[in-house]
Amino acid sequence: RALRLLPPYALAAALGAAAIAAGVASPFLAGAHQPWLWLANAVVLPLNYASLAPVLDTLALVPPAWSLALELHFYLLAPWLLRAPARMLAAAATLTLAVASAAWWGWLPSDAWGYRLLAGNLYVFLSGAWLHRVLQRRQPAWPLWLAWAVVVAQSAALSGHGRWGQPFVAEVTLGYAVGLPLVAALARLPRQRWDADN
Repeated sequence: RALRLLPPYALAAALGAAAIAAGVASPFLAGAHQPWLWLANAVVLPLNYASLAPVLDTLALVPPAWSLALELHFYLLAPWLLRAPARMLAAAATLTLAVASAAWWGWLPSDAWGYRLLAGNLYVFLSGAWLHRVLQRRQPAWPLWLAWAVVVAQSAALSGHGRWGQPFVAEVTLGYAVGLPLVAALARLPRQRWDADN
C-alpha cells in the first residue's frame, strides 16, 4: 500500500513546496518557516492530528493529506488487528463506533472524533475486514449488519435532533449507511480484468 500511496503524495507535496518557492500565499503555506512542520509533512502521520493541533494546518503541502495519514494509521495497526480473534475485532469496532457516536451526539468534537481520527473511524476499516471474512465464510454476517443498523438508526435520530448540521455528522453516517451495502453488493460480483489483485 505504501508503494501505491506515497509516491503520488510525494509528487503532490513537491508541487506544494514549489508553490511556496513561487511565492504563493495561502493559509495552508503560512507556516513554511517552521522546520518541524516540514518534518510533519515528510512523515505524513502527524497530519491526521490537525484537528487537535491546528498549527499543523499552517503548513499543509497537500491539504487533504490528513486522510492519507488516517489510512496509514490503520495500515500500521492492520497486521495485529486483522490477526485478532473475531471477538477482539468486534470489541475494537464497538469501541470506536462508541467514540464516533459520542462525537455525532456532541459529547466530543464531531470534526475530530467522528470524522478525522482513527479512534472514531476504525469501525469503518474493520467493517471492510469483517465483510472480507464473511465473503470467505469465516465469520457470520450478523455482527456487521448489526453495526450497520446501529449507524442507520443513529443517523435517523441525529437528523431528528438537528445534529446533521454539525460538521460531518450527516456525511459520515449516511456514507456508511449507503456505502456498506453497496460495497457488499459489489464484492459479490465476478472479478474483472481491471480489478486489482490486492
